[in-house]
Amino acid sequence: MLTLGFCRNIFPRRGKLVCGHDLAQTYYMKFLYRKFPIWNKYIYSGYPYLAHPYNQFFYPLNLLFFLPINYAYSISYIIHIFLAGAFMYLLTHSLLSAICFMFSGFISNRLWAGHYEVLTTSIWIPLVFYFYITNHPVLCALALAIQFFAGHNQTSWFTFLILLSYTIYKGGSWWILSSTTLMFLAFASPQLLPTMWFISKSTRTTGLPFKYSVYGSLPPSHLLRFFSPNIFGDYIERILGEVSWEHTYYIGLIPLLLVLTFFNQQMLWILVVCLVSELIFKILWRKNILHI
Repeated sequence: MLTLGFCRNIFPRRGKLVCGHDLAQTYYMKFLYRKFPIWNKYIYSGYPYLAHPYNQFFYPLNLLFFLPINYAYSISYIIHIFLAGAFMYLLTHSLLSAICFMFSGFISNRLWAGHYEVLTTSIWIPLVFYFYITNHPVLCALALAIQFFAGHNQTSWFTFLILLSYTIYKGGSWWILSSTTLMFLAFASPQLLPTMWFISKSTRTTGLPFKYSVYGSLPPSHLLRFFSPNIFGDYIERILGEVSWEHTYYIGLIPLLLVLTFFNQQMLWILVVCLVSELIFKILWRKNILHI
């Protein structure tokens, strides 16, 4: 009911598409998906289709696009937002945690910006983590593979870093992490191998100018937007324009208060380290030495 209430205006009028201008990058590709092509003959002299991760060739929920495209996007958004909450509830057994995740600034901004692939990939993080901490390496690897098929490879890499960090922090089993990784590589190989070849042809593999690489980076002071999205007014909107949504991952006041409620000495030391790091980042940022 909460999902449907949140998405009450997500179905477009006849001939219209759900909001998000970045959706135009892959919208027309969904028409080709119905034929399961390996190659797109309509761009230049031909262009890889299966190898491009955004086309989600092997992603199971991509089958929705056998429906009319504009409605398929809307239905898919509803399903993925619901799954975001369901997976978080499975991980935490907390309805509040589920609600905070599925309606957070990170998730809702994906709809606004048209970052369909970021949304479909990110919602699998809680499920991957649940299978990992419950010692189910096969299911964890399978969930990682499905997440990888969802298209946003960077998020898949971030998810692996979460598993690695958790293993180091908790002194977990390196055998489980290794076996999960190997099985993931096997499960994801139909997409992973062509995508690696595709990436090797990108102009970004040869390096980019520093100014281009850091465009739209998050200034350390703007970490405060996690807690108060409008703390800087419309500064981001005026200065950075189209990337304003990249700096507003609001987590909500209630989750913040709950975090403070469960603070302990260990978390206090983590906070001190973060604040010191923040100060160092600010100094380096002003000297144009470090950008994040």
